[in-house]
Amino acid sequence: MQEIDSNVLIRNMKVNDLDDRNVMDSDVLYYTVQVMALYKPVDISYFKYVSDIQVLYNENDLFYRYTTGRFDTKDEAYAHKNELISKGYPDDLFVKKVSRLTSEKPVPGQRFYTIQLKATRVPLDINSVFRGYEGVRENKEADGFYHYLYGNFGSYAEAGSALRMIRDEEFKDAFVRTINVVVDK
Repeated sequence: MQEIDSNVLIRNMKVNDLDDRNVMDSDVLYYTVQVMALYKPVDISYFKYVSDIQVLYNENDLFYRYTTGRFDTKDEAYAHKNELISKGYPDDLFVKKVSRLTSEKPVPGQRFYTIQLKATRVPLDINSVFRGYEGVRENKEADGFYHYLYGNFGSYAEAGSALRMIRDEEFKDAFVRTINVVVDK
């Protein structure tokens, strides 16, 4: 697994969508632009045009969030987002609010979003049907169908952004699914 440079890694900060009402504006330390969120870390040299990438990680959601900028206002963060888009970044960047983790115990569960590409009664050959989509998972579910899922996203907006790219291609019926995982502690 890729190791994150401790100079860019920030642990135990809470990163939320702007519309998340569970974080009061008075608790927000700063606003930032999230370039990517992954379960497995990547080398920060992957990010072109950005010299101040920081990686926010906490034990509650298990995402490595690659962010740029620390802004006092949402407007400043949006201006930075627009600047990145003008330099060639895709428009699926997200402005996030960053706050401290509280001493509250995390709920023993995890929520993430994924894209369901297809569901069939018989299993498919993942390598041929989903060529070009790395990491497609097959789940046989209670309905008796084989569900083919792609990606793990920290927010519905991130999954929706990825879905728009998929819909333009061959999986026109694909949709975002919410996955709730109960963690046995």
